Amino acid sequence: MPTILMTFDLEEADAEDYEEGYRALVQKGLQRVSPNKKLRLPYSSVMGDTDVGANASEIRDALKAVLEDSTGKRVGRMLVTVAEDWACYGEGDKKQWFRELVQRVMGTSDVDE
Repeated sequence: MPTILMTFDLEEADAEDYEEGYRALVQKGLQRVSPNKKLRLPYSSVMGDTDVGANASEIRDALKAVLEDSTGKRVGRMLVTVAEDWACYGEGDKKQWFRELVQRVMGTSDVDE
């Protein structure tokens, strides 16, 4: 199951619309990112493991539909990054680096393998 970081904007949406979208994304394995002043991620960032697609484009399309169906709002912008698609330099496991980033952002040390 791919590990992803995603951020999105809903057009003409209010806080209730975003909350509905977050609830739908939880059903797909994604959690809101805790506020973090050091990383300065967009407010609407979510992370997690999901099985809605095999690559970034498929995941983007599937989660765009989830958001639009659950909120009734149009997704204006969306960015999906997949851990397996990242390029890193240096010794170590890039998927582990991503998991460590997830742990720091979510403020937890218990991200499942």
